[in-house]
Amino acid sequence: MIGHGPGRHLRFPGRRPTSDTESLQTDVMRFMAILGLCLTAVFALVRSIPQPLEASPPEPAANPDLLRQVSARQLRLSTLEQQAALAKDRLQEKQNGIAQAEVALTEVQSRLRAVLASEERTRKEQDLARAEMHRLNRELAREQQRVTAAERTTRHRERQLADTERLLQETREELTRQATIERSLEPVTPEPIPPADKRQPAPRGPVAAPAESGFVLRFESDSALDRLLRTRSARFFAMLGTQAWSLTLRGPRPIFTEDAFPRRFYEMSPATVPPSYRQALRLAAGATSPQPVVWGVELPASVEHSVTALMRNAAGGVLVIGGDGAVDLTRGQTQ
Repeated sequence: MIGHGPGRHLRFPGRRPTSDTESLQTDVMRFMAILGLCLTAVFALVRSIPQPLEASPPEPAANPDLLRQVSARQLRLSTLEQQAALAKDRLQEKQNGIAQAEVALTEVQSRLRAVLASEERTRKEQDLARAEMHRLNRELAREQQRVTAAERTTRHRERQLADTERLLQETREELTRQATIERSLEPVTPEPIPPADKRQPAPRGPVAAPAESGFVLRFESDSALDRLLRTRSARFFAMLGTQAWSLTLRGPRPIFTEDAFPRRFYEMSPATVPPSYRQALRLAAGATSPQPVVWGVELPASVEHSVTALMRNAAGGVLVIGGDGAVDLTRGQTQ
């Protein structure tokens, strides 16, 4: 007899039974119920048949109805046994199918585990690749920053080099100019002072001409004028026709460069202009012009105020400007 009890069907943790497994379990339970009913009927029939006794006298002929019942029950028993054998075969087939399904399921589980492991390895490799990519991006950004800084440094050094080359060129030109000046330096004779009524004023800008009103403007010494020019407290101009030059003290020699006419200046007598200034103008202006040179100085506001105040309170004299910007008036000594 094939019994049915708990634990006959294999269960896999974490897996839901498929439809085939559920159908197989239902068939097995149905078969076991039918088999139980058949066996119950057989046992009841066997108990109802009297056991023959040895050495007992032959019994009288049985009742025909009883014989028919026995034959029918035997036939039914035979049919039930055939059904039980068929059910047993089917059960065996189902069990074989279950075993094959278990093997297939094991294979599927193995493949699934392999696929999951492969996916896990792929995910880890992707994480490592992303981390490596981020690291390379950071290194690339740092390298780009270093390249940018190097480019800025290179451009800065190129500008410094260009400035150095420009200063070197200017220094060479200045040295050449100084050498030319030293070679062509000649004694400078004072330029004649034209009469006041024939002097030509500068074509641009208002001119304060002390000489016309009995005043002569000069500086205490050439060094006093140099001091004011070097500290940029005053500006010195030379005007010839429609051109004007401003004086710049670079190194030991004065240099005249073309400039715009000053808006307001005080005219100086040519006799009071240092000889080095006049020589520098000859080098800057080139060929001489028949027109006289107008020398002028642009004074700071404080010195100009002092000059104006002295001229207002006197009729004439010599205005002497010191290196510190102080102005003194010497009466009756005009040149």
